[in-house]
Amino acid sequence: MLATAQRLGYHPNRQASFLKKGSGATILCFVPDVGHRVVADLVYGISEAAGEANFPVNFFFGKKEEDFFDFFKKIHSVPHAAVISYAPQLKIPEQGSHDLLPTLSDEYKKVILDYSRKHSSFLLLNLESNLNLCEDDEIQRINRIEIDEQVGGRRVAEHFLECGCERFFCVSGRQRYPLREKGFRDAATQYGIKCEALTCPLLAKLDKNGVKTGVFAESDFLAYDLIGLCKEMEIALGENILLAGYDDIFASAWLNPSLTTIHQPTRQEGHLAVKKVIDSLTASSQPSIERIEPTLIVRETTGGKRISDHLLNI
Repeated sequence: MLATAQRLGYHPNRQASFLKKGSGATILCFVPDVGHRVVADLVYGISEAAGEANFPVNFFFGKKEEDFFDFFKKIHSVPHAAVISYAPQLKIPEQGSHDLLPTLSDEYKKVILDYSRKHSSFLLLNLESNLNLCEDDEIQRINRIEIDEQVGGRRVAEHFLECGCERFFCVSGRQRYPLREKGFRDAATQYGIKCEALTCPLLAKLDKNGVKTGVFAESDFLAYDLIGLCKEMEIALGENILLAGYDDIFASAWLNPSLTTIHQPTRQEGHLAVKKVIDSLTASSQPSIERIEPTLIVRETTGGKRISDHLLNI
């Protein structure tokens, strides 16, 4: 019977089967209202996997704290089968403590735990890279997926070592990414290299003296600023000074020079997220944490090739 149904292309009516239970088949998702590839790929991945499994999906986009609370208010009145939620966007701590991730307030904890205690088909995304979870034992036990940012930072350091870099620098902005930095620094320390503070005069001196130097910017946006600065200082990136970013935002491949960066596999994360919440609907599986490893994309700023040149037909 099942084989015949598959051969004929039959798909079960999810809404009808859930309506019999007094619920709905829809997967509700809260994702950041940020216009770049990392979020777009996540949306594509969730949509693709939900479509293949014949589950409708609704997205809610938000950037402010109140958006996160509004989402959880709405889902109580919307029939649904499962919820996938990105980490809440919290305010960056005041100057002097911003190298640490923000912790969840009691209000956030209540909203998340009130829902998760009543619904097993609930999944959180990327908490470790956005929040300090050291005291949130119950929240840590909720089903979730993490993209391993320490692995990403380590891969940048290992790439610099393979390129023969003798000195390492890590550049941070107002928003810090402690796990990316930790992975980078730990790998450097393992090979006896200390990460130093970067200044423009020092950068120019290292380039002039021919010292092979690796500079890790914790985000592609920071790296873009450094590319502009190096152009002003007439430093040819990819020779003595190597630069890597993080996120693999679309423009990174089209910059001149193109940017070596860490690619976050959020499309794969979206596929896995849907699979995990559907599994939680159909089986008595225990909540788990799954980590996906990011990949290094080598481009011109560390001596690689301009991958996009073949698209220009020149």
